[in-house]
Amino acid sequence: MKKVIAYLKPYKKQLIFMFIIHALSTFLSLLMPYLMSAIVSEGIAKQESGTIVRLCLLMLGVGAVSFLFSLLTVRMNAKVSSSFGKSLSRAVFSKINSLSFEEYSRVGTSGLLTRSTDDIFSVEDAAGGLVATVATVPVLLVGGVILSFSADAVLALIFLAAIPLVLLLARFVTRPLGDMWDKSDRYIDVQNRIVRERLSGLRVIRAFGKEKTEHARAKDATENMTRYI
Repeated sequence: MKKVIAYLKPYKKQLIFMFIIHALSTFLSLLMPYLMSAIVSEGIAKQESGTIVRLCLLMLGVGAVSFLFSLLTVRMNAKVSSSFGKSLSRAVFSKINSLSFEEYSRVGTSGLLTRSTDDIFSVEDAAGGLVATVATVPVLLVGGVILSFSADAVLALIFLAAIPLVLLLARFVTRPLGDMWDKSDRYIDVQNRIVRERLSGLRVIRAFGKEKTEHARAKDATENMTRYI
């Protein structure tokens, strides 16, 4: 993990800026229900049209700013993630070229293809979502608790009591993901190997009429992957 994070260091300033924008966007999103409640309690209940218009305009402005922040973070996230994936791909390619024949044979061509393509795409997506998660979750937690207590202390206590249960449930759901990831890598390696064998031996397969056999191999590999993952 430390080695992967090292490739994010050149984008430290962009990541900090994205973190701030994400946090602000999340905070503004939390204000929307509060403003809606104010419209009902202060405007509609008291029949004050001026208050309703003012709060509606404020709500519209908050929504517009939050939307602009979201667009900005999506743009920056895509730029940083693609640059990070490019740097990581270069590093993996250089590492593969430095492998000895014994190491190359042990990992296999299909495994190296998976490491240099699918795995890098997955790490790139994870890096893109990491900033959003780190920025959003604390703001949602703290802001949600504060707004809950301001609305109803009893409901807020129920909300706080439910947090450990939600965390345990999340842990229970995400626990098998590590094993599923390892299995996925192994089966993707098999798929890559079958595809490479079909492409490299295409003339021989056609010459001996083995198209159905190769289709069956690919089908069996796909079914095994869907069955055990």
